[in-house]
Amino acid sequence: MWKFYATAFLALFLVFGHHIAFAQGASDSTSFILTSRKVCVGDTIDIPVRTVHFKRVAGFQFAVSWARGQFRFLNILNNVFPNTEFDFEAPVTGTRVNVAWFKSDGTFSSLPDTTQIFIIRLIAQQPGNPAVLGFVTNPRDQTAPVVAQFNQAGTDIREFTPPLIGNSIRVIAVPTVTAPTDTITCVEPYVFLNARASDSTATYAWSGPNGFTSTLARDTAFIPGRYQIVATTDICASKPLDVVIGFDQAKPTAPTISADSINCLLRQSQLRFSPVDNTLNYFWITPKNDTLPDPISRVKTPGIYQLLVIRPRNGCQSTAQVKINADTILPSIRLAGLGRLNCVSKSVQLNARSNLRNLAFTWRNSTGAIVSQDSFLRISTPGAYQIIVRNLKSACTTIRDTNIVSDLAVPTANLGTPSTITCVNKSAVLAATLGTPRARGYWLSATLKDTLSRTIATTVGKGGLYNFIALDTINGCQLRLSTSVIADTVGPAGVIRVVAPFSCANPTAQLAVDATPGVLYTWSGNGISGNTNIVQVDTPGLYRILLENQGNGCTSRDSLRLGGNTDGPKFLRLNVKQPPCAPDSKGSISIDGVSGGVAPYTFSLGGGTFSSKRNYADLVPGKYQLKIQDAAGCEGDTSLTINPSVPIEVKINAPRNEINPGDSLLLTAQLGDSSNLASISWQGTGLAPCKGCMNIQVNPSKSTVYQALVESTNGCKSQAEFQVFVVQENQVYAPTAFSPNGDNKNDRFFLAGKKNLKVTYFRIFDRWGTLVFEATNGELNDASIGWDGTYAGKVVPPGAFVWIAELEIDSKTLQSFSGEAILLK
Repeated sequence: MWKFYATAFLALFLVFGHHIAFAQGASDSTSFILTSRKVCVGDTIDIPVRTVHFKRVAGFQFAVSWARGQFRFLNILNNVFPNTEFDFEAPVTGTRVNVAWFKSDGTFSSLPDTTQIFIIRLIAQQPGNPAVLGFVTNPRDQTAPVVAQFNQAGTDIREFTPPLIGNSIRVIAVPTVTAPTDTITCVEPYVFLNARASDSTATYAWSGPNGFTSTLARDTAFIPGRYQIVATTDICASKPLDVVIGFDQAKPTAPTISADSINCLLRQSQLRFSPVDNTLNYFWITPKNDTLPDPISRVKTPGIYQLLVIRPRNGCQSTAQVKINADTILPSIRLAGLGRLNCVSKSVQLNARSNLRNLAFTWRNSTGAIVSQDSFLRISTPGAYQIIVRNLKSACTTIRDTNIVSDLAVPTANLGTPSTITCVNKSAVLAATLGTPRARGYWLSATLKDTLSRTIATTVGKGGLYNFIALDTINGCQLRLSTSVIADTVGPAGVIRVVAPFSCANPTAQLAVDATPGVLYTWSGNGISGNTNIVQVDTPGLYRILLENQGNGCTSRDSLRLGGNTDGPKFLRLNVKQPPCAPDSKGSISIDGVSGGVAPYTFSLGGGTFSSKRNYADLVPGKYQLKIQDAAGCEGDTSLTINPSVPIEVKINAPRNEINPGDSLLLTAQLGDSSNLASISWQGTGLAPCKGCMNIQVNPSKSTVYQALVESTNGCKSQAEFQVFVVQENQVYAPTAFSPNGDNKNDRFFLAGKKNLKVTYFRIFDRWGTLVFEATNGELNDASIGWDGTYAGKVVPPGAFVWIAELEIDSKTLQSFSGEAILLK
């Protein structure tokens, strides 16, 4: 390459015929700018080289160098100089690049300041702070950094050290980052995210599931999933590192466990289970929360044993439990019945009872012989007996001995006279004296069923006959004595009644109590005066009476809450039924509820006598006055109306009854009395439903009958018909339907037209082809030759009929016409 430079210099020298010299002055000086920056190891770097004071220069040459290993040269991008004038060389050593430019025609070039003359493209390989790019020595003699500058003529040349601006590049190492994976388990419900970068000054950026972010090197992960960490130093970031946090909280399956019950035969219970997984750990927890050392153990203590199953890899556990029942309780024995023969019975029955079931009983006598294997034993001979009770389920056994003796001695006793019971002295003392030391006394009711006391003295609060039983506690023999207690505890009888209640005519009320003579009255309540059997009250509320019998001190009480309604009675709910739609029909009125006033209530309809009657039937149409009267004489009233059962008269009005094809016509329903109208509807071919419409617009394509149907509030129905004829010149038309019901409306079916053409014949057939009507030698628009809906003197049933007719259009022309008609009722 340097041979090229020398050849270029020589060519310039020979062409211009001048000796070599360098341009002088500031305008001929040249500087180069290399932009300073920061880059990361591995980055591709484009370094623009720009000029300052590049004036009247015919060429230059220099080299840019760097420390060994810091960069690797890629190429040079030249956008200014022609490729025939520009040359560069990257030495094998890889630490510099040589650059040269010479004008091939010997002229000079002037470039504006800061012009980018080329770009050096390098790759950063080693970090440095800073990594320096600089001009090297003269490419020819390696003595000093120079730029060979030529003038315009190429005769003067000089070599000088070029100023170098901004030649530092900071190459920053790309950090690396590591972070271990982990797993969320039952023991560790959360794990730590631990990141470590190769550069201690690095910052961290975590991202993860559910929008997780963090800038900490160490943070906590509560959710399993894929996390990513990036470490950044200055402008360089590490490659993203994925860290997977696993999830393992799978609980082990608890096995089926079992154990025997402890009883009198089996004193220990075996805890048994079948391991589900040999990798699991099993521990028994006793009812006292102790841990058994062996999973297969025998225990003596009853209770609930819990098998704890632990999965070692994640610490998750599950439990199963079994209850060991202990059935070692000896059956209790209670012998019911006297254990001796006495004066009551010559034999006794011993009943063995226990707190358990499923027992076996064995009775033995004094010789050891088995005398019974039931739970009871009847004995008529004194002596020693033994009962053996064995639990069939647990084999636990209890033995008890008893002795049957004979004792027939009867106790003695005397009774005292009891006092009289009153409401002041509310009790009487019953007392007895026993003549036998071993006897016990019992006071019973007269029926001998209720025990009043188990002592010889007791207190009773009721009069009547009482029995005393002297019972020998040894032999069971008894003596029964009776005495009577007189009771004078009858209290005064009286109930508060309302003599005069509050009402619209009575602002004060009067209360009274009827009681037996010799009674004291004590009233209480707001607004009451006096303590006689009749009192006045002026305030509604709760009133009480205390009655006291002066002879025995007995009392009785009663209370009454007195209302204060003075507004009079009112009707609350009335049920008015209008007459049905039938001749001479009638309505009814029912009183379903009233309010206010003072009960009981009476009623009057239309000025009649007041009575308790609430339902009034067979009422002719008209206005009625209904009155109500309460117990205080206060009244209320209301007016009601029974509507007459009369149909609503209706007719259809229209400007005309003929229209041309395609024209429309307004039909209007006119009602005689619309006050009780319930509904109105229209019927007719091609007519859209229009309930409640009083007017309709019709546009039939052929002659049509329209109907207006009305119904009143009491169910009466009426209808009106109107026939619209669609006509043309010389056209014959007929209604699509007619109703021969004698109302003088559309009663006959006849042919019509614009002209009174001659009808040679007019015939009507039913659906079986029977001729039901025929007319001849008539004219159009003549109803007298129409059909009245009868055949053979009888009205035919409603249905569809076919008609045919022949008309004389002119003196020489006959024309046939046909159609269909519907007979309505």
